[in-house]
Amino acid sequence: MVKKKLRLKTEELRIINEILKGFLKQKELSKLLDLILKTFYSLWNVEHSFIAFYDPRIGELRVKSAFGFLPSEVERAIYSKGEGITGQTFKLGIPLFATEDELLNKTGLLKRIPYKEFGFFTAPIKAGSEIVGVIGIFKDLKESKISVEKTLEILSIIGSILGTFIYLREEFEKEKKLLEEKGSSLSLIKEKEISKYGLIGVSEAVERLRQLIHQLESTDLNLLIVGDEGVGKTLVAKIIHFTSPRKDKPLQVLDLRNTPRNLIDIELFGFEGNRYQPFKPGLLELAEGGTLIIKHIELLPIDIQKKLADFIKTKRASRVGSENERKLDVRIIATTGIDLLEKVKKGEFLRELYDNLSLITIEVPSLSQRREDIPLLINHLLRKYSQKYKKRVEIDEELVKVLTLANLKENVKELDRLIHRLVLLAKDGKTLSVEDLKLIAPQLLEKKGEYPLAEEISPLPLPKKIEEEEKQKIIWALEQANYVKSRAAKLLGYTLRQLDYRIKKYGIEVKKKK
Repeated sequence: MVKKKLRLKTEELRIINEILKGFLKQKELSKLLDLILKTFYSLWNVEHSFIAFYDPRIGELRVKSAFGFLPSEVERAIYSKGEGITGQTFKLGIPLFATEDELLNKTGLLKRIPYKEFGFFTAPIKAGSEIVGVIGIFKDLKESKISVEKTLEILSIIGSILGTFIYLREEFEKEKKLLEEKGSSLSLIKEKEISKYGLIGVSEAVERLRQLIHQLESTDLNLLIVGDEGVGKTLVAKIIHFTSPRKDKPLQVLDLRNTPRNLIDIELFGFEGNRYQPFKPGLLELAEGGTLIIKHIELLPIDIQKKLADFIKTKRASRVGSENERKLDVRIIATTGIDLLEKVKKGEFLRELYDNLSLITIEVPSLSQRREDIPLLINHLLRKYSQKYKKRVEIDEELVKVLTLANLKENVKELDRLIHRLVLLAKDGKTLSVEDLKLIAPQLLEKKGEYPLAEEISPLPLPKKIEEEEKQKIIWALEQANYVKSRAAKLLGYTLRQLDYRIKKYGIEVKKKK
């Protein structure tokens, strides 16, 4: 009796050991499943077996791998929850045994089984806390040296091992995808620098904004940035991130105006994934340790406003489809172009979320409040698009004056679009004039007061302002490069010789490296 028990235990362990070896050898799930069923045949003399997984698209179990089945029999092997022994195993989550008279024979396999007395054994496949499939085998009861109980026990162990493997593989793939997306998004942000020159302008409005940003450099508050359409709210948010202690961590942007309402929850918090729909990390996860900018925060649905307010309070969030909360360290910077407090009063925006975001509210001035900065912006945009299209394009003073006093309703965004189109259509060596503006935006010139005539405009000290802008850019680049001139020159697109000339020209002090 003792010898028999030892032999049986050795045989059991041998089956499990061979299957464990397969987990190390096979990376593809389909090949691993085939190997498990072949091991049943070679070591357990099981001539007919299968592994089925639940398909959420149809709400039924489908056979993923089969041994000893005909293709037509596999096609018929579809079970709903609770249907037959296979469906009951999936529904109840326990191993089951049945004899021939208890089986549905849905596949038609039974008529081909040569055993006079056989049993059907099943065990659930459990991944984490979820039943994902079923293992089933047909065994000759007369020839079997292992009891029904032992067979079910071994099959259950193999089902647990397979389920754990699937669960761990999925978790690994999730973390891998999360890391890949974090890495790619961070490198993308760094490639598309927020702006080579930060805030462009010499106006009082811009100077006040600069000072406020400077005061916020050592803080980690959630913020609300307000301003008209196209003034540069997102740019300001990015500058705040890159001048904060989080500057080397990820920066993510969620534009609610371009996100379907039914996907906002998943975009923000992520999706846990299931057997068919893949895992998707949320922007909060991707921004771990860094900053998430939410554009047009007023468009956030009220139920998700509550979830976001809870996250800001607890710093914990769970993916859609999961109850497992994760601790996340993310700074929220929201932007809006409307009076958010008015929406709070109307009950359309959550007071708690508004209070969490608006302790410090930053207002970005419109172009009408900083007209003296427009020539500097024009010069910056002209160089930006000239470099992009590899052209030498200039602009005459008359057109600069017209654009400076124009009523640009979309502010910097509209000015950017105008200069982009002008440069795109210009020939190499062209000097842009009001006539070129007529070709791309004649309707603007037709509106009295939108673009005043040149003779109605008082002269502007244009060259001086452009020089001031260049000086600011050089100072900014030196600070960003820790006063390493070669790095600053690279940031500006200058040669080292060109940078040295301008440093001397503007009398810029080059401080010692920090």
